Amino acid sequence: MPEKKAKLGLVGLLLSLLLLYGLYPLLRASPLGGLFVNLFLSATFFAGVYAAGATKRGMIIMLFLGGPAFVLAWLFQLRPWTPLGVAAVLLSMTFVAYMIYLLLRAIHLARRVTSDLLVASACVYLLIGLFWAFAYILVVAVQPGAFHAPHVAQLIQEGGVRMVGISVFLYYSVVCMTTLGFGDIVPVTPIAQTLSSLEAIVGQLYLAILLGRVVGMYVAHSTTAAARESGDACAEEECIR
Repeated sequence: MPEKKAKLGLVGLLLSLLLLYGLYPLLRASPLGGLFVNLFLSATFFAGVYAAGATKRGMIIMLFLGGPAFVLAWLFQLRPWTPLGVAAVLLSMTFVAYMIYLLLRAIHLARRVTSDLLVASACVYLLIGLFWAFAYILVVAVQPGAFHAPHVAQLIQEGGVRMVGISVFLYYSVVCMTTLGFGDIVPVTPIAQTLSSLEAIVGQLYLAILLGRVVGMYVAHSTTAAARESGDACAEEECIR
């Protein structure tokens, strides 16, 4: 597919992720909360597939992973059955992980700082948070008391059954990833504590490594451009002489 389509897909992916993080928590009190999260996640899936359209192989794999996750998520919306929800979350995690891989590979192959690079970098950061939010849902499905948060106890307990609590886990994921540490949601089991610690480490390492990568590319590109301009100027002087 043309590069322009991949660029539009990246922008769409970033916007859908921002909507998922920003709007769904405001709508979670609605009776249609589960419907909203499915709509936002569906937009993320389609945008991810569209962004991967730059390569045929990438699009096929994204459809193979995202298609079943998309179908199971909507089936779960119609019939809240725990095994169905767990399967949907597992497939969604795999889909998100592959999206992260594709974007990280594109960032690694980039040779200069562009708007596409910056958008892809932002998408990876938000996708990391979404991946961990899904992981927390699975933890709650296996261990209902894995997190302690009296003010949102019902949503957290429902997170592993109806998945309507994903807004809480997205919020908690951001708190861990950015090391804010508000303390309003507390992991109380070893697996929950381990995942929380790992997310904080990954989030900080990603920002540090990405910043070093971007600065390195910018300096290298600027140095090359300056050397080229200097060489052209010298060549012109030789011609004048």
